[in-house]
Amino acid sequence: MQSECAADFDPTMLFHKACKPATEHRVGVECERFGLVGPACTPLPYHGTVSIETLFRALEQEGFKPYLERDGGPAIAMARGDANFTLEPGGQFELSSPARSTLSDLSREIVGLFAELVAQAPEITWMPMGFHPLARIADLPSVPKQRYPIMKGYFLNTGQRGEDMMWRTATTQVNVDFTSESVAWEKWVVATKLQPLVAAWTANSPFYEGKHRGRLSERSAVWLDVDPARTGLLETLWQAKFSAGGFFAQYAEWALNIPVFLIKRGGQATAAHQHTFAELLQHGFEGQRVTEADWDTHLSSLFPEVRLKRTLETRGADSLPTPHVLALAALWRGLLDDTETRQRLLGVIAAWSSDDLQRLRNALIAEGLRADFRGLPVAEACQSLVESARQGLESLGETRDWLAPLSDLASTAETLADRALKTLGREPQRAALAGYYAQALGAEHA
Repeated sequence: MQSECAADFDPTMLFHKACKPATEHRVGVECERFGLVGPACTPLPYHGTVSIETLFRALEQEGFKPYLERDGGPAIAMARGDANFTLEPGGQFELSSPARSTLSDLSREIVGLFAELVAQAPEITWMPMGFHPLARIADLPSVPKQRYPIMKGYFLNTGQRGEDMMWRTATTQVNVDFTSESVAWEKWVVATKLQPLVAAWTANSPFYEGKHRGRLSERSAVWLDVDPARTGLLETLWQAKFSAGGFFAQYAEWALNIPVFLIKRGGQATAAHQHTFAELLQHGFEGQRVTEADWDTHLSSLFPEVRLKRTLETRGADSLPTPHVLALAALWRGLLDDTETRQRLLGVIAAWSSDDLQRLRNALIAEGLRADFRGLPVAEACQSLVESARQGLESLGETRDWLAPLSDLASTAETLADRALKTLGREPQRAALAGYYAQALGAEHA
């Protein structure tokens, strides 16, 4: 029998409330980058002359407001309106852009916000790579956010690379809206099955502690060994029966049975690893009922390749330069938001099995766009996706060729990682690495 804790709580309600008319659909991005200081490429510290603290103070002069977990505590994020700079565990800066209804508006937001960040500290190179190219975990700062030590303790018991995920990876995430439960399922299953192809396409992390060790996406390798319970492709939710109803309940059921990182009360976070959310919903936590805010926090602690919250979050790409970020946003908008394109893709991917996609997830790490997928090079499949996305964007009234950076990679079968290796070699000098990316980043903000 349900306790009073569970009696009035519907875990699917958050998803139902998020449904909105197609005329109100927007696209948003979350971009993570490493801050490296000077030609020596030292990690950006939290304290110091050139540091996260000083950068936050400079952003405050530009109208950003600091977010503190407790009165008098350290700032862990900066917000201005619906734009945010937040910190990942190793000091990675994450730009969460305001979601916008057109790619042109989204571009203005992203380019403008990154330009502001660059202007505040020209000595910092904002490295768009999926895995820190130089640092050991011990070299990186520990961001003073209550959740991170709790997460670290949890991941020590679930896989070999949880700390790498927290401290040394950076990603590009694109978020899209949905009109209904059935449309959410269609978008989710298309995005989930395409995620390994996109991971190969955006491979951009060829270095580990200053050396290339045969991988084009070190970040993708990390995510295969973090925690099988809260990561992956969620194959059981691919079934077509969910498209007509039940997808929200099935996703919620999966989430309810995952261990909880923490419960936060009165500004203080407490580890709750020994409980699933379903158990807390039934029995409470330390004598208190769980809340919708606790559920929201729990959903944010789950890391499938496509995450369902108030939007659908595609999470399979390495950190990328701004033109490629915008191309990725355009790709997902064209493939998912245009109904005809999305439903055509549902037919294409219907035969793709879990084994097909898992083989690709393993192969892409070293082979990138040259990996084989169902008898064809991934690059060839990606070229086909470019054409589908272009058709979708045209139907949506997006006329600019936002997809050119991704089309270029697919047509040459070269990832950004391949190109970095060609220029920098297998063991790049720090100054050369800084110069290579500083030049690229200067061009993108020119």
